[in-house]
Amino acid sequence: AAAALFRGDFETASESLFAAFDGPIPPDFLAALVGGGRALYASAAATQADRLEARGEHQRAAVLRLSLHDVRGAIGSLRRGGLERDAAALAAARLLPIDPLLVETRVALAAAEETRGGAEAAAKAHLSAGRVGAAVRALARP
Repeated sequence: AAAALFRGDFETASESLFAAFDGPIPPDFLAALVGGGRALYASAAATQADRLEARGEHQRAAVLRLSLHDVRGAIGSLRRGGLERDAAALAAARLLPIDPLLVETRVALAAAEETRGGAEAAAKAHLSAGRVGAAVRALARP
């Protein structure tokens, strides 16, 4: 793979790297694949993000998806890892206030907070999602 990179044959290098490793490829090799152009790097980064998620490295996968400007994919990576707070923070920072995914992420955060027993945090998440009744119910639960 290294020889292919030095020759400038980035596609062969990418194929051989991903074939040689069961998990994620080393970050230095992934960075070198940028030389193959955006399409090749996007394909390699998406594959790498999938492999990172499979190993439980959801935050690293989300960062890699963000490098491709895939905000929705990054939010999905975080949610699949059970990182609802991180997903909600990313959604609030990068999505429009009217985006349905923002509301969906906030509702999921509220549910996670209720499960943890954080009534105040759940109520806050419900309010941010525009669900006043659910916020009152979260606070009224014993």
